[in-house]
Amino acid sequence: MYSEYVRNRILSLANFNKSPTEIVRILSAENIAVVRSTVSRIIQRSREKEEGRQREDRRGRPAKATSPVKRKIDEVYRNDPEVTASELRNVLENELPDLRIGVSTIKRARKAAGWVCTKTRYCQMVREVNKMKRLEFCLKVIEGNDEE
Repeated sequence: MYSEYVRNRILSLANFNKSPTEIVRILSAENIAVVRSTVSRIIQRSREKEEGRQREDRRGRPAKATSPVKRKIDEVYRNDPEVTASELRNVLENELPDLRIGVSTIKRARKAAGWVCTKTRYCQMVREVNKMKRLEFCLKVIEGNDEE
């Protein structure tokens, strides 16, 4: 990483039609250690910015969850929001045979799309056969509180 001064100095020398090799010599005379390939890269990136071209960010591994995959994940969750990541993986592999995608990748894409996976919260379950008895009990309790 070079300071802003060094970058500006390289670009100003390049504007005077100095070659990268000449720029390296001039800067080394000023006690600034810089390599020719770096000078070339700084000049090239500056010209690309001036022309309005922006370099594509290509750092890291290419994403497995591309746009079509993300659309398919969203479509499946719209149809059935309770589908699990492993079930979704099977659906994706059946419909997109070239695709090999992991469950964690699906979970990351699901989270990025705004789908939240939550577990059922604990509550006391009242079985169907006990619902009428429970209702009668609650009504008696409410009547008992009203009399007091």
